[in-house]
Amino acid sequence: MKKYFVLLLLLLQNCYLIPCTFNSDLDPIENQVTIQNISGRYTVEKRTIDYVEGYENGEAYIALRVDGSLFYSNLTERTLGAFGDTNNLMEGEGTWKLNNNEIFISINRMGSSWELSKKGNNYVFSQLYGDPDSCLFTRFIKQTK
Repeated sequence: MKKYFVLLLLLLQNCYLIPCTFNSDLDPIENQVTIQNISGRYTVEKRTIDYVEGYENGEAYIALRVDGSLFYSNLTERTLGAFGDTNNLMEGEGTWKLNNNEIFISINRMGSSWELSKKGNNYVFSQLYGDPDSCLFTRFIKQTK
C-alpha cells in the first residue's frame, strides 16, 4: 500500500500530467520562414502583460534586425534567463539567429531559444518563463506597419 502511495505522489508531481495551455491560441509555423519575414519590432504580447510579473507597463520590445543584431528594451532579467532571476528591467543589444523556425537570442555571450509561432497573420516568439509548473511564457508579437 505504501508503495502505491509513493507512486501516486510521483505521478501527481509530474509537470506533464496537466497540459499547459498558455500558448494554445498560437498556430504552428507550417512553412520555412526567412530572416526577412521574421525581422522587425516585436512588442510584449497581451497574455504576458496580463499574467507575467514585470510586464504590467506593456512597454517591453525586441527589435530583430535583418543583419542578425537586435535591440531590446524593458525586458526583465528573468526573461533573459542566465542574466538573473529578478524583474529588474534591462535594455541593450545582442544578436539573433533563425534555426528551423526557432529564434536563438544571444546577449553578452549567453543565449536562449525561443519558439516561433503565428497568431493570425503575425509572428510570435515565446519562451518558458520561470518554473515549468507555472505554465507561463514570455511572448512577443510582431508589429505590423
